[in-house]
This record gives sequence, structure tokens and C-alpha cells, in this order.
Amino acid sequence: MFGFKKQKNKKNSKLTPNLDLTKQKFSLLSALLPKDNEDKILDTEQIEDILIGADVGVTTTDKIIQSLHKKPTIENLKQELLDLLKKSVKKLEIDVKKPTVLLMIGINGAGKTTTIGKLGFKFKNQGMRVLLAAGDTYRAAAVAQLQEWGQRNSIEVITSDNEKIDSSALIYDATAQLISKKYQILLADTAGRLHNNKNLMAQLKKIKRVILKNNEDNLILKTILIIDGGGGQNSFNQAQEFNKEIGVNGLIITKLDGTARGGIIFAIADKLTLPIYYIGTGESADDLKEFNPQDFVEAIF
Repeated sequence: MFGFKKQKNKKNSKLTPNLDLTKQKFSLLSALLPKDNEDKILDTEQIEDILIGADVGVTTTDKIIQSLHKKPTIENLKQELLDLLKKSVKKLEIDVKKPTVLLMIGINGAGKTTTIGKLGFKFKNQGMRVLLAAGDTYRAAAVAQLQEWGQRNSIEVITSDNEKIDSSALIYDATAQLISKKYQILLADTAGRLHNNKNLMAQLKKIKRVILKNNEDNLILKTILIIDGGGGQNSFNQAQEFNKEIGVNGLIITKLDGTARGGIIFAIADKLTLPIYYIGTGESADDLKEFNPQDFVEAIF
């Protein structure tokens, strides 16, 4: 079990204001729960309303309520939330000795292209040789956006002059260049698609096959799902279906800013147990942070 310890430093100071709405929701619980074991009637209905209103979800809320019945204190609530998140603690590790493809997937508007730009910036600053692939060939704006990130950070971006090029063909070419030019990591963008569209999901399966064609022993492929932290139950459904259909190695949860209720992160950790690699709390490159459960729980209270 993770032990909950109150932070005494300012490590999460930037995270806290960016989670303003999430903090407002969870801080309401402080008035309903004592800090120690003093006698206090547990207002279960009100606590449920707050948690569900914060997008925690019914099943995970029930689990939290059961724990509070045993020990109805604010510190126990924090510990329970931390224990839920521990299921998703796993860093995105890159083996620099073997080329790695990170295939970025998700629905339109989740923030795939921006996240790729931020990750490229982060990996390059760590000394890695980075390549980007503008695989969202359906949207000229996405290609232009990725080119801008590449130019800003001096990172090569693979694009095509052929407006009708298939995304899998472009990413295949980028994978070949990843290996031949001895890059260490390829961040491949893809077109946004709804998780319940079977034809579009089949296209993603094709892209994965194309990447691995003749390359299974030459590279590492990881599929990363980008979801909007403000999407509530719909974001949970996306994570569930993408993982079922495509197979997801881990998640990046974006837009956990002042407009997101943020509780969906607990439902995802509790019910799907998929690794959460990063959370995005703003638009700048520095606003993509490795997910740290202790920092997150402390920030929302």
C-alpha cells in the first residue's frame, strides 16, 4: 500500500492551480469528514453526489464509500484515492538501445498532436534522437501543427506532398527512416476516430501491422491512448474500447486544467488498471508531467 504523506515541498505547486475545478469538487469533502476518529454522522448521499459530480463514476464511488464507512476521516479518503491510483503507476520507459515507435491514438480533439509536440520536446531535452510522423493525413491543420512543433524544437517531421496518402504508408516510411537513420524514438500521429467506429479501428490495426512488418525484432512498438480529462464517462468508455480493440500500453490524460472535474482518472485507474504515463495541465511544453499519484491527490485537496 502507498502511504499517504502530506507534501512539505512545492513540488506540485504548479499542478495545484491548474486543477482548480477538480480541487473545488474534492475540497467539498473536507467539510463532511473529520480529520480524526471523532464521532460524526457520515452523510453518504452528499459524499456520493460530490464524487459522481467530479466524474469518479458510480462503481468507484461505491468502493470509496465502503472504505469511509470503516474509517470516515479525510486522511482515509486521501489514502483510498491514492490506493486506487497506485494501480496505474508505471513510467513510460524508452530503451535507447533499440528504436521505439510510440503510436499515438485517440478521438478528435483529445490533444494527440499537441501531446506529441510536448513529448518530442521532452525526449530531445533528455538527449534522445527524435523523429515525428504526421500520420493524421486527414487534417492539414494537424500536419501543419506538427511541423511547427518540429521547427520550434529542431526535430525532423515526416510528411508527404501527396494529400491522398494513406496514414499507414506514411508511418511505414517514417518507421523505415527511424531504423535507417538511427533515430531512437518515433512519435507517430494518427487521425482521430471514435472508439465505436469499427472501420476506423480496423485502420489502426492495419497501422500497427505495417509498423511491425519485417521489423518485429528491430524495434519496440508502444500504443499510447490520449484522452481528454474533461470527458467524464465518455473518456472512460474510450479507454475501455480502444484497449479492447487495439491494445493500449498506457495513457496520457490531457486537459486536466481549470475546466476539468478530473475524477475520471480514479475510475480509469480503478477499473482498467492501465498505466497513466503523463497528465497534461496546460498548453506549454512544461505542462505535460509524469503522473505522480501522491502529487495528484495532494493537489486536489
